[in-house]
Amino acid sequence: MPRQQNAHADALASLAASLALSAGVVEKILVDSHDLYCPRFTFEDHQKPTGDCQVKEALETSTGSELRDWRFPYIDYALYDILPDDPKEEVAIRRKAPKFYYNATTRTLYQRSHDGILLRCLSQKEAQEVLKEAHDDMCGAHQLGLKLGDRLRRLGYYWLKMIPDAITYAKRCHACQIHGDFIHQAPGYLCSTTLTWPFEM
Repeated sequence: MPRQQNAHADALASLAASLALSAGVVEKILVDSHDLYCPRFTFEDHQKPTGDCQVKEALETSTGSELRDWRFPYIDYALYDILPDDPKEEVAIRRKAPKFYYNATTRTLYQRSHDGILLRCLSQKEAQEVLKEAHDDMCGAHQLGLKLGDRLRRLGYYWLKMIPDAITYAKRCHACQIHGDFIHQAPGYLCSTTLTWPFEM
């Protein structure tokens, strides 16, 4: 460990010596070293250093560091057999865990669909971006909620509340409210039809 610290200090000193800054100019240099996978490491306290593990990014995603992601309990269980303290959540994770697959190389959680296809699990922020792209961006067709959720599944994405989020997003789309299906039939009273004679040919 001291040899590694000396190597970091030498690298920092040589970097500082190579910078030619004028007097009074301040330059910030970020030096960070960490091991992501530490034994018995939970992602809840991913900002606490544990021994040699100066962990500043646990499960690096494009969304940044979220304090509590729905994927973390499944990753904890897949890597270290760690279960949450809540008994109901523990039972739910034990029941759902066989459907999930964690790829340690890419640090990505997948969900196995009924067809055996791996669906990439998204965080809440990634899910909002994917909903926007699939519904009303360049590739969007302003589909209804259930069809939008099915389309996202066919595109290979998954998160826990995918169908309710898709329905809510489609209902809040302003363009869908303006250009939705209009009823062109004039309003009128409902009239009951007269019953024919039984067994009439």
